[in-house]
Amino acid sequence: MPEVGFAWYLGAYARVAGAVIHLADPTLRVSGADLVGRTSLTIAKNCDAMDVNLLLIAAMIAFPAPWKRRLVGIVASVGLLSVVNVLRIVTLYQINIHAPRAFEFIHAEVFPLAMVALAVGAFGLWSRWSRQAELAPGETPAHAEA
Repeated sequence: MPEVGFAWYLGAYARVAGAVIHLADPTLRVSGADLVGRTSLTIAKNCDAMDVNLLLIAAMIAFPAPWKRRLVGIVASVGLLSVVNVLRIVTLYQINIHAPRAFEFIHAEVFPLAMVALAVGAFGLWSRWSRQAELAPGETPAHAEA
């Protein structure tokens, strides 16, 4: 049963990315987790940014913040990473058409680093926002004092 759910999840990524790609490539068809058009891509495990999402969620849960702020951070950051991941898939599709020799480097080296950097940035912004909520009105963080 978990494999069926995971296949649906990867297929959902393919359908969303396929809807965006279809705007530029009307020949595109989505079948399960496969995108087939001017080139072909398969959305596979590790193409879903789940590892980055889980790492970010774990960091937010471990961070000393009110649970309400943690939930806001988790929902917002997973949403952001999901949108960026769809754009990553769309970009990889285009790269595979226009610069296929660059595909593997960008897919395996550039985008994973970019996704981790985005998650770190999202955590940094969220943790600052979360900490500011704990301060009393007019109080400044200890590190900001001169």
